[in-house]
Amino acid sequence: VECDLASVASNAGSVGRVTVTGADSEWQISGKFYLGRSGDGTLIVEDGALVTGDNNADIGLDETATGTVTV
Repeated sequence: VECDLASVASNAGSVGRVTVTGADSEWQISGKFYLGRSGDGTLIVEDGALVTGDNNADIGLDETATGTVTV
């Protein structure tokens, strides 16, 4: 999967979870990546999967946010 912008759990009170699984799986983010911008965001990368980005990732950005990454 390729995208320009990725945002998981952007709004206060929201919950979002992304799981990328398997050696042939890749998520390419060419723009900004927000994980838990204002809500509760989780990213799980497992079994040889890959997540790449051209920019920084903001994880748990706001004071109301939680961001969790598990590899």
